[in-house]
Amino acid sequence: MATKLSSVMVVDQQEVFRLGVKTLLECKEQWKVVADAADGREALNLAATVQPDLVILDHTLPSLNGIDLSRCLRERLPALNIILFTSFITDDLVMDYISAGVRAIVLKTDSFDQLVAAARNVQLGKAYISSSMSEFVAEKLFQPVNLRQQTLTCRERQVVQLVAEGQMNKQVAHILGVSAKTVETHRAAAMNKLNFVSVSQLVRYAVRNNLVSI
Repeated sequence: MATKLSSVMVVDQQEVFRLGVKTLLECKEQWKVVADAADGREALNLAATVQPDLVILDHTLPSLNGIDLSRCLRERLPALNIILFTSFITDDLVMDYISAGVRAIVLKTDSFDQLVAAARNVQLGKAYISSSMSEFVAEKLFQPVNLRQQTLTCRERQVVQLVAEGQMNKQVAHILGVSAKTVETHRAAAMNKLNFVSVSQLVRYAVRNNLVSI
């Protein structure tokens, strides 16, 4: 009897990475890539249809970044395993991804063996951090709480991303299913936390933190 392959969805705005992950994983004859997406909200809708066992996603995604996509996916599919496979990470983002339910973090600069090891570990119910990330994560985990930067909430980050992508308050409200007043409240809260006084500062913040690409 043939062994059942684990189903995988790959989410990355660059087609070359989606195809590369698909080709390399399927060579191992343990996984089958059943779907791929270049956009965060597209991926969220697609996952509800295909219900994969594993999602491999990047941080920088149009319309819905990797952190908030991870959180939404885990809310809708609690048994889903998620691997962050990215070229950009900061210590604060590591903690955000862990709290969002991501089970493994691998950098695109790591060897492909690290991604395979991550997939195998999460399949066994284990967490995995690539060797290049382990010291980085340990330092953040044991950093005193009062030294950690105040981070944006999930909704504040979504609003910042959409504003940085050029959406007006009414458009953001429509996308998120809230009122324009609520959008303005979240935007003001984000600007207050970050000590910003202009939308241009929010845009630069989003670019620096790879919430949007340029």
